[in-house]
Amino acid sequence: MGISPIPNLTRRQVIAALGAASTSALAARAEPSWHRDIPAIVSGQVFETQSEGGGRTRRYDRGLANVMVSNGRDVAVTDAAGHWSLPARPDGQVFVIKPSGYTYLETSGVPVFSQTAAAGQDAVIFKLRRQLEPARFEVMLCADTQPSGPVEFDYVRRELLAAVRSTRAKFAIHHGDVSGDDTVMLGAHRDLVKETGLLWHHCPGNHDIDGLAARVGGDAFETWGQVFGPSHYAFQCAGATFFILNNVVYDRNAALAGAARPYRGGIGRDQLHFVKNVLAHTAPDQLIVVSMHIPLASYEHPDGPSDTTIDRAELLKLLSGHRHAVSFSGHAHATEHHYLSTGDQSGAEHHHHVLTAFCGSWWSGPASDNGIPNAESCDGSPRGYHVLSIDGNRYTSRFVPSGATAAPQFRAVVSNPDEIERAGVTPVRFTSAQLLVNVFDGGPRTRVFAEFGFGGVQHIELQRTAMADPHIQRLYDEHRHLLKPWVEATVSSHIWTAPLPPELTNSVQSCRIRVTDEYGNTYQSGQSVQMAA
Repeated sequence: MGISPIPNLTRRQVIAALGAASTSALAARAEPSWHRDIPAIVSGQVFETQSEGGGRTRRYDRGLANVMVSNGRDVAVTDAAGHWSLPARPDGQVFVIKPSGYTYLETSGVPVFSQTAAAGQDAVIFKLRRQLEPARFEVMLCADTQPSGPVEFDYVRRELLAAVRSTRAKFAIHHGDVSGDDTVMLGAHRDLVKETGLLWHHCPGNHDIDGLAARVGGDAFETWGQVFGPSHYAFQCAGATFFILNNVVYDRNAALAGAARPYRGGIGRDQLHFVKNVLAHTAPDQLIVVSMHIPLASYEHPDGPSDTTIDRAELLKLLSGHRHAVSFSGHAHATEHHYLSTGDQSGAEHHHHVLTAFCGSWWSGPASDNGIPNAESCDGSPRGYHVLSIDGNRYTSRFVPSGATAAPQFRAVVSNPDEIERAGVTPVRFTSAQLLVNVFDGGPRTRVFAEFGFGGVQHIELQRTAMADPHIQRLYDEHRHLLKPWVEATVSSHIWTAPLPPELTNSVQSCRIRVTDEYGNTYQSGQSVQMAA
């Protein structure tokens, strides 16, 4: 049977099921009752589905060993014949963790990898098929498509299809806020990503919940589950292990009280146990990629419970045993890089990358030639997406502005200090005009240099400066009527400045910008920046 009472099992079966199911334990008071009481188990088998050519095609299945299966918390590993057993959840949901070298039977749109065990079911069967997975591959990273209504959904469709055509990504990960508070759009989005021809993994965001429409005491992500499946899971590809987490904790009481943001960032015990149990079956030198919606840390709101993850320390401690680990999030509508302490005595840091919003400033602002709003983000970067490049256990990422053929990575301008004090942003005072460079995907390890060509070549290193981008302040001031009411310029984490040398204050000169990014890659401006003060 798919679910059977524990008393029907031998002691050996119980020990085997629970030993494979969980490689960690918390105090009993911290366990959810469904796990502590262990009223039943769910069992099944994982098969490889193969095809043979010849005069006619014949399909056959064989059990797959060493494949992880989970109930969302515990993890079991299949035996030589593909058998597994796990404690049953109240909803009966279980899923297979795709191993490297295999893929799902459904390989376009959204993967189908979970089932709900029902009474009378002989076993829960998962089928996978082989696929070639080179050690070097790319992943499209997207966040916050967030359309409000059919017009903006059409923007998403046009831009997403164009983005996929220009990438060589093996698959894509969406980091939440798929919709704009309308879960009806989740089904339309699923149809759209199938149209792209890529396989898409999705993290739920705070705008993807059922909210007050959810049943009292029910799951705020019920509609999400019906469309995309489990809101957290894992899979492996070419030796890398990927985690899709749900770190949006919905507070129904706060919503009833009219709170503007009735949620907070949190991973929770079940998911932390899940991560720990998967990592226990993962080689320590593997690359670990963790995706979620709400950032682990926030540059603009470092103490904001709705903008950070309150139990990030627990996750970072789990990841500390894997030195090749990186995590990604969305939510901020800004691009940020954080290097967070893992609590390890070695002083190791974890790289957390907050991705730019695909919708930028919520699909608002002046329109481009194709009729889609430019929607430049509040931190001064264009809207767009990122590409994760993986080679074994090494990784880099790059920013791709939407609709840009040349894919610029920064904008350099000469700024008058009188323009800084705007939009309620704390003014940054300079005694003279300054050179300002916004590196759209810059972070603490980015370095920016200017090369001036007067009286011989002079090199100056710019300094990272906490300020709003004057370009975005001017743009928002000029087009206020085209913006959503809440859109304002914010302090950016990726602006570099330097005062202009005195020799340039009363003359027309030029300079060339050179940037070394977070990964040590160097690129420079294709043309000189005019330096007339």
